[in-house]
Amino acid sequence: ETTIEVQDVSLLDVVSLLEQRHGIEIEIDLKALETIALTADTPVTKQLSGISLRSGLTLVLRDLGLTYCIENEVLQITTPDVAETSLTTRVYPVKDLLVKPLLPEQEGSWGAAPRR
Repeated sequence: ETTIEVQDVSLLDVVSLLEQRHGIEIEIDLKALETIALTADTPVTKQLSGISLRSGLTLVLRDLGLTYCIENEVLQITTPDVAETSLTTRVYPVKDLLVKPLLPEQEGSWGAAPRR
């Protein structure tokens, strides 16, 4: 849970506040911000309390046309275009999708050993 109560505070100062409050590393992708004419000094005004850090970040960054992603164990504030280029590989178990479930009258067919 977090609280963000700032008025005309730089993005850099908001990030520092969140880093201290939540004990996490946050990096601002300055090169990406330049592509949309923003800097770390861009002012932020937001009043939020009693919400998750995820929701708070989303609401603050959305107003600036920004988003965040996790890369190299660091929360990175960047543009949506840059965040979309960061691919994540995930592996899901799909064995149950590959083996056809058998009905009781089909015992002994492929996919399952007969009951004894």
